[in-house]
Amino acid sequence: HPNGRHCKYSLSDEIWHLWGKGACVAHRLDKETSGLILIAKNKKAQIDLKSLFEKKLVQKEYLALAHGKIEENFIVDKAINLTKNYDDIKTRMQICKEGKQAITEFKILEYFPKINATLLLCKPLTGRQHQIRVHLHYKNHTILGDPLYGLSKEQIESILDEKLSPKERLKLTGALRL
Repeated sequence: HPNGRHCKYSLSDEIWHLWGKGACVAHRLDKETSGLILIAKNKKAQIDLKSLFEKKLVQKEYLALAHGKIEENFIVDKAINLTKNYDDIKTRMQICKEGKQAITEFKILEYFPKINATLLLCKPLTGRQHQIRVHLHYKNHTILGDPLYGLSKEQIESILDEKLSPKERLKLTGALRL
């Protein structure tokens, strides 16, 4: 969906174009995440699909390439909430006792010593915004190329406002694009 920064045309627009205004996304993915999107062609289908997510009948798995060598599989059970007073970047989350429960399982798939990164299978058992990213940040293993966690506010703004050259972005985040 449009987020107020350089987005004039969204996935929702394409869905409406193809299937009409009754069609919609049945769940969400973070902007920087790639994966499958379930689309409901009508309100009843949307309600049915959302019900499957709410009842935990849909199992989600993601791959993440995280900074550093991770020695063993782990689970993070830490509540997360919106970071307060983070100026105009309103989508940064944090570990917070008063937040919503968030549980993620992480399984090591492979370590890449040349880039000092570990490939992980990530299974969010709850569905919070930025959950995997926040939990990896909490463990000091941010995702390669992630512009929000582990960077300063100024660095984040320069990425979101597209002020960095591809070379500068690569040096800062390890990725040319999201």
